[in-house]
Amino acid sequence: MNNAMPPTCPVTDRGLHLRAACLACHGAPTNGQRQLVRGDVLFMQGDPADKLYAVASGWLREYVLNPDGGHGGSRIVHAGQIVGLEALRGGAGAVYGVTVDALRPASVCALPAAGVRSWLRVRPDDALALAIATAEDLAEVRHQMLVNATLPAEDRVLALVRDLVGDQGKGEQWVRLPATREQLGDVLGLTLETVSRMMQRLAGKGILEVRGSHVRILR
Repeated sequence: MNNAMPPTCPVTDRGLHLRAACLACHGAPTNGQRQLVRGDVLFMQGDPADKLYAVASGWLREYVLNPDGGHGGSRIVHAGQIVGLEALRGGAGAVYGVTVDALRPASVCALPAAGVRSWLRVRPDDALALAIATAEDLAEVRHQMLVNATLPAEDRVLALVRDLVGDQGKGEQWVRLPATREQLGDVLGLTLETVSRMMQRLAGKGILEVRGSHVRILR
């Protein structure tokens, strides 16, 4: 059997080589892909955790719910990342520690936790790759938290917009942001009004252009 990963697999690398994350599906996941529309909830904080999900396309939001129903922090998840890692703990008491919903139409591959654990037991290289990728995600979240605590609001908004639009939004091309300004504020710890004001300020400086939910980076 050919174990080479298919070049067309929509889930990108992140050092996982897709084997541990996707159980060597060769581009045809046995569990199919779940299609999400904007606002669909993939799982709720406190739900029993029995699956991991590899994001094949689109944008998701991962956030913590406080006891009062407010958000205690959030991050934006893109294609190639994995959510629901709590499921790897196994056992009847394993629950998801966050809520994940779709910011834009998205597709995810469901990975039964028992199957992933079995796979990792016999593939230590893949287990290590998954651990490294998870550590990189945690380091990225920690770095963003530190940046958000030290940079001025304008710089924080610009950094997040640059990260979300990537190279596609540079120059003449317009890119639709995967999140609303309110959701950007949730990620950055800023109010909707502050995000809107900072984007207007950046536009006034000729750094970016904004048309509704579309932006392009000028410099």
